[in-house]
Amino acid sequence: MDHELPSIRPLKGCLIVLAAVVLCVGSVSATFDARCMSTFSTNLPRHPEAQMVQEFYPFLGTKFLYVYVPDDPVTVQTWYSQRTHVAKRNDRLNGTYTAWYGRWRSTRAADGTGTDVILWVDCP
Repeated sequence: MDHELPSIRPLKGCLIVLAAVVLCVGSVSATFDARCMSTFSTNLPRHPEAQMVQEFYPFLGTKFLYVYVPDDPVTVQTWYSQRTHVAKRNDRLNGTYTAWYGRWRSTRAADGTGTDVILWVDCP
């Protein structure tokens, strides 16, 4: 009685398709993350007196930047509001995409005089 061994070809085919899907999804994810990171870094409004506190850039997630500005919170909020508003208005007028479309929050710093600013953007 002869028993035929099952063919390994279907298994190889499935593994090749699975590997192709993983590579495709991985490369698309890496591309989107790199583009988001580039936009975050390039278009980020930088306050002239901002001092870097911490950067947090996880792969495929929300990108954060923490800075300290020696000015009071009202002055800092006004500066960021004006910069982002003007940049977005210019984008609408010029048909460009150079403004920073992330979010930011500022609070009085622990020293009582300066401002802590958190800037972030959600990446896909």
